[in-house]
Amino acid sequence: MKKISLVLFIISFFCVSAAFSEEVEISAKVMDINPDLEFFVIDSGGDKGIELGDGLIVHSSGEKIAEAYIIEVRPAVSAAAILKIEEGREIREGDNTIIVKRTDTEKVAARPTSKWTPLLGPGRDELPQESSAISPGHMEITDIGYAPPVTPEGIVFEINIDSKPEIVFSYAGLVLRENGYSVTSSSRITGTLVATKPIELSLLKELWADSIAAIDHKVMASFEIKPDSDSTKLKVAPYREHTQKDKYIKRAVPPGSKYYKELANIAYIIKKRSEY
Repeated sequence: MKKISLVLFIISFFCVSAAFSEEVEISAKVMDINPDLEFFVIDSGGDKGIELGDGLIVHSSGEKIAEAYIIEVRPAVSAAAILKIEEGREIREGDNTIIVKRTDTEKVAARPTSKWTPLLGPGRDELPQESSAISPGHMEITDIGYAPPVTPEGIVFEINIDSKPEIVFSYAGLVLRENGYSVTSSSRITGTLVATKPIELSLLKELWADSIAAIDHKVMASFEIKPDSDSTKLKVAPYREHTQKDKYIKRAVPPGSKYYKELANIAYIIKKRSEY
């Protein structure tokens, strides 16, 4: 009899769990926009169920404007980094945003159906390699301001340098430090180097100067320096890292964004110094 009761309890538990886990919508409006279009602030936060790493859609009159993801959360407001803006569109104050995700219906007031699908999926700490948000397809280099020799390969870019790998490695560390990056790890044997730089979010600091939450925003770049015939190939993979209390997310820096361009131009400076 006890075994039967236990089985019934387990079945009922999973049935209840399924009933309270469904796709829900969290709506908000754009409050303010960073001048460099790197991020914006919305008027909903942790009180509505928003979490670090949630993906969201910016829309107006039912038309999609942009894709983004949450990088900082407060009880009543949140900040989102921009992943992609639709061609010919612009994010403006007052635009609508929507987050669609699977969560407990007890936590968020939900509408069970939506034309929007969850943007970044359940693995918020994983890179969405197949997402249109970071898969640009063919891009003309001159349109986004890269130094001409830099070749985008999805979220990674590379550059050929007519010099020895050991020379490129030395100049890579030097140029990164000159541009405000800290080299956190390096190995001449493997030809790898990792550097980080704090992301300044002045708008967020003004809004939440009284906050005591441990928050950290960084851009991180992984450099791979390998011999290539009689030259050297420098490959760079740029990411953004965001930490708030015990939560951490890492996302690829989309091509065409401020930090992608900055690192591409740093790679070009490394090339010029190494070949001088």
